[in-house]
Amino acid sequence: ALDALAGDEWVRLALEEGDAAHPRAVYAALVGQAAEVPEMTQLMIVGADGVCLCALPLLEDVYNFEDALLAGSMLITLLRNADRVKIACLAQLVNVIAPIMTRNGGGVWAQTIYWPFMHASKYGRGTALRPVVDSPVYDCSDDATATLADDGSVTLFAVNRDLDEDIELSADLRAFGDLRVAEHIVLHHDDVKAVNTEDAPDTVSPAQGAPGTLDGGRLSVVLPRLSWNVIRLVR
Repeated sequence: ALDALAGDEWVRLALEEGDAAHPRAVYAALVGQAAEVPEMTQLMIVGADGVCLCALPLLEDVYNFEDALLAGSMLITLLRNADRVKIACLAQLVNVIAPIMTRNGGGVWAQTIYWPFMHASKYGRGTALRPVVDSPVYDCSDDATATLADDGSVTLFAVNRDLDEDIELSADLRAFGDLRVAEHIVLHHDDVKAVNTEDAPDTVSPAQGAPGTLDGGRLSVVLPRLSWNVIRLVR
């Protein structure tokens, strides 16, 4: 059985079990041309049992560390506007413009943008706070926000986009009672074009940063240049 629309983004074939053809050859036969499959076309070949047999690796964008910093800043913006933005979705999760990559017969690895999304999803829960951010520079190379969890813990998210200078982050947390620094997670790389690959999946990956000091409810911690930071404070 054949059900296809020439020119449509999705070309879908239902093949009898045991029958198979190369996706590009199938597409060319469908549209009556021997040309390569158009860049934006996605092709699925589905067996009689409904199992997808093959698909073209299209739109598998590679994200670098620069993209991770941007993703972190976008997440901070969403959290800071949680009173108006009630839900925000990451449309694709695996392979297609996604934070997770796989290869048929191979491994699975996290792209650089995976880490800010994971941290915001795991720790950005509870009540989104509205911080008053005072930056030393006009273009605001640093950005920050915070969340208050139901158990009273506080998480700070901060990005330092400065190419050369570390930034000291100071936060007045006296209103939240007796807290201690549980950890300071840092995502940093000297090369903003660095990427993760199947062979080198940890090129850009989070590490533990200096915890800073918390004295009398006042936190002071250094944000390394070019870094995404998560500072977790617990009771």
